[in-house]
Amino acid sequence: MPAHKSSPLQSRKKSLTIRGALLIVLMLLPFRLSAGLCWLGTAAAAVLIDGVMIIGRLYQVWLG
Repeated sequence: MPAHKSSPLQSRKKSLTIRGALLIVLMLLPFRLSAGLCWLGTAAAAVLIDGVMIIGRLYQVWLG
């Protein structure tokens, strides 16, 4: 009988831990997404700046 009584408690604990993990994931997901977007934005800006500088140097070499 005690094993039968502890089984619903264990399943309840399991569902609570799963729910807690899902909450943590849902809370961290927007942060991770915004951090990823910021990183992508800075990488794209760096690539654009490098491209502009390379094109400028090519124009200088071509015109000079």
